Amino acid sequence: MSSFVVIAVKPADFPKVLRRHLLAHPNVARQALRRAARRALPVIADTIARVRPHKPQDTGHYTARWTTEPMPDGALIYNPLMYAKVVETGRSPHPDAMAAGGVGPGAKWPPRDEIERWVRRKFRGSLTIASGVAAGFARAGGRRVNRRDLVERTVRSLVFLVRRKIGTQGTPGKFVLRDSLPKIIQIAQAEIIRALNEPPEVGYRP
Repeated sequence: MSSFVVIAVKPADFPKVLRRHLLAHPNVARQALRRAARRALPVIADTIARVRPHKPQDTGHYTARWTTEPMPDGALIYNPLMYAKVVETGRSPHPDAMAAGGVGPGAKWPPRDEIERWVRRKFRGSLTIASGVAAGFARAGGRRVNRRDLVERTVRSLVFLVRRKIGTQGTPGKFVLRDSLPKIIQIAQAEIIRALNEPPEVGYRP
């Protein structure tokens, strides 16, 4: 999981007075922190929705893949998508990105297939309109043009330009997890206090 974006919610994250109670009541601590982790998912989704500019919500897949996993002393909150780390911290520019057209040793262009799918989604309407206009001009000049070929050539050009820009200039991080963390800690502390204050005969319900 080292390549994922991960946060561990555990007793060590809290003030000394709370840590003392948590260490004395490990079962209560575990349940409280796991509940807090589950409550953190809407917080992360809200942070994603407020990212400006260019929030990372193209298909909704990135937002939907945030999940939690129980741990012996608490819980993990993580996103298993391989590009989640790039969304979080950004991508550094690489001077060698122009080498071999973005492929081969030293080249650091982003994956072609992912970018092509994004281009087709992002510019679907524009590609259709542009190909129609170009075909109209061609017919006016007595030439025949295949609109599908026009679209495909345009897609290839756009993919090349986007990959080159990302490879040579990098992308800024969105810092979704970093910006969500203060609220997540607040939620976790509230859950811990709630759990510690539950009457023994009632018990804590995660």
